[in-house]
Amino acid sequence: MTLHTPYLKVVLMNSLLVVAVTFASGLPVEAQYTINHNGYRISSSVPKSMNHSVVTIKKGGKTLAVHREGIAQSYGSKVELISLLNSAEKQLVVSQYTGGNHCCTVYWIYDLTPRFRLLFQSKDFETVGYNEVQKLFQNIDRDRDLEIVDNSPAFHYFDNLAFVSSPSPRLIFDYDRRTRKFVLANRRFDKYLLREQRKEIVRTRGLVDSNSSQYLVNTFGIFLDFVYAGKLQDGWKYYHDEKGRSNLGQFFHSDAIIRQTLDGDPGYRSIYNK
Repeated sequence: MTLHTPYLKVVLMNSLLVVAVTFASGLPVEAQYTINHNGYRISSSVPKSMNHSVVTIKKGGKTLAVHREGIAQSYGSKVELISLLNSAEKQLVVSQYTGGNHCCTVYWIYDLTPRFRLLFQSKDFETVGYNEVQKLFQNIDRDRDLEIVDNSPAFHYFDNLAFVSSPSPRLIFDYDRRTRKFVLANRRFDKYLLREQRKEIVRTRGLVDSNSSQYLVNTFGIFLDFVYAGKLQDGWKYYHDEKGRSNLGQFFHSDAIIRQTLDGDPGYRSIYNK
């Protein structure tokens, strides 16, 4: 048996004390790091069982939340303090990578002041998730708050599609100051979601003869862009028109299997209040 000597690293970052304990070999250990902020103690660890990584949020000795969905690696769990609501206070973002080549990262957003409160959890919409903050949080409407920009994996490998050909409809969540939570706001951002749609339709029609496979993939993606922007009738009209105008109609996905998948997607159901 080879023993590895741990070393302790203490770093002061933006007035936060980050304590990291790792093995020189890079192997996962019981404690990875702890952040102390405004009376909160937020710890990320990989249990010795090696089955998962864990994030624990405590205040005043009381455990407020525990998340255990990250893989048992140093990158399985991540915690960040980010100003999402245009104030001096920062919100806590907990993200955990669940494993797999293409999916997924689950995440939770908490307000810490004046009280501990959940603002959003990605599991409600079964989103793909991103590790890069600049992708996940964007200020699309240039207001006081950042929006969450994510994608639905509902059509990954849909109807025998390869992953590279699978559409990932965008989902935009905006902070609602009435409910004090992030809510799905695709209808409000319809112009943003469809800003390149006209150009994409023209470009895609040019592929009918030169690259029929890409034409079919693009056409399906354009259809879903309409649907997830709240333009359901426009989407179906476009899809049926393209099916009728080309000689590739037999290769289009059937309406029935599309509707079945849509009905099973929490994002779609939320947009159309189903």
